[in-house]
Amino acid sequence: FGVGKESSPRWSPDGGQIAFISTREDDKPAIFLIPSNGGEAKRLSDRRIAEPSDLEWAPDGQSLTFSAKQGEEKAAESKEGEEEEEKPYREVTRLFWKMDGQGWWDGKWRHIWTLGLDGQLNQITDGDFDHQAPRYAPDGSKILFIANRTAAADKVRFNNLWLVDADGGEPQRLTHDQCAIAAAIWSPDGKQIAYVGQEIERGPNS
Repeated sequence: FGVGKESSPRWSPDGGQIAFISTREDDKPAIFLIPSNGGEAKRLSDRRIAEPSDLEWAPDGQSLTFSAKQGEEKAAESKEGEEEEEKPYREVTRLFWKMDGQGWWDGKWRHIWTLGLDGQLNQITDGDFDHQAPRYAPDGSKILFIANRTAAADKVRFNNLWLVDADGGEPQRLTHDQCAIAAAIWSPDGKQIAYVGQEIERGPNS
């Protein structure tokens, strides 16, 4: 208990810890760990990421994967040496320029990341696309995620399942513009994937 909002609790594979998202420190969501039998929560993520969601433990319990935007420190690293001109207007560059509950789009895209219990942070995806719902394969070697990695993403309703090595690399597309996918899960043996979504031609809840 404490100041701030908590969400997305996730048991570690051995049951010893719970990862969760909280705004308890600076009113901005971050990833925390707490022993499952109680105690003091420890902040795991820092300001290199912002707005984390979709937490998922690696099968070995040594890292987490999640979706997040670049944070203040990471964005500053990418723009190092660049001079930003302050504009007296707001430039809109995409159709989804404002969202309920989020406000104006901040120009940052959601990517898939991994974060070790030792603090090692890796950005797994890149590009001007939003990525969400990462899921580790049962053996921990791959990460499944949902994305529409096309320039016309704001103009279409479909997205696709993608697969990428857990340490990064070129993502492999598994589906081909068939529906708007909402969620996906691995089979226990890692040989199949079940997913649910809306088939565009047949309407919702297909």
